[in-house]
Amino acid sequence: PMPDSTRACSVSRTWPGAGIGLLVAATVEDCTFTSNICANNGGGISVENGRLTLHVTAVRPRDDRDEPFRVVGKTTFAADEIDAVFVRTDPPFDERYLMDTWLLDLLPPHVFVMNRPSGIRSCNEKIWANRFPELCPETLLTADWTALDAFVGKHGQVILKPSDLFGGQGIFLLAREDSNRQVAFDLLSQGGRRHVVAQ
Repeated sequence: PMPDSTRACSVSRTWPGAGIGLLVAATVEDCTFTSNICANNGGGISVENGRLTLHVTAVRPRDDRDEPFRVVGKTTFAADEIDAVFVRTDPPFDERYLMDTWLLDLLPPHVFVMNRPSGIRSCNEKIWANRFPELCPETLLTADWTALDAFVGKHGQVILKPSDLFGGQGIFLLAREDSNRQVAFDLLSQGGRRHVVAQ
């Protein structure tokens, strides 16, 4: 359990944030409160003269599927007022995402950070999973149409998805007999300029 004085921030682009379940589990009844930095919802991170400031929407997580949190209000914390930060940012890995990870690298050493920004920059979750092929379905990561076509031919039916989106966005079910296989590939790979994942 977290001590009474603990303030934890969840850094998330989605509202209320994909890490709400973890926050509910970590919150004790008399914990001051848990906060959520939502980059796309008026929150964010600032640095003034080398000091990090977190602009947050304070929430009280609850174990309630219909209302998983209660909004306490907006506030600002200096980084030295924070005990822990849980980073759960969804792709795409764009300029804002990258900037947030650089800014979070400025957190003081005493702040516990789950999912360190340097690790997020170094590891794309869809690529990282390929280090453990025995735990994954057969997977092809490619920007080459011929390789994808052969993979579909080998398996008969595959799921095709972008390598940098989340939440079911841009997913296609492709079968060997589908005449629009290359259209789906060209759309997701932007004509072979971006990698896609087939499983």
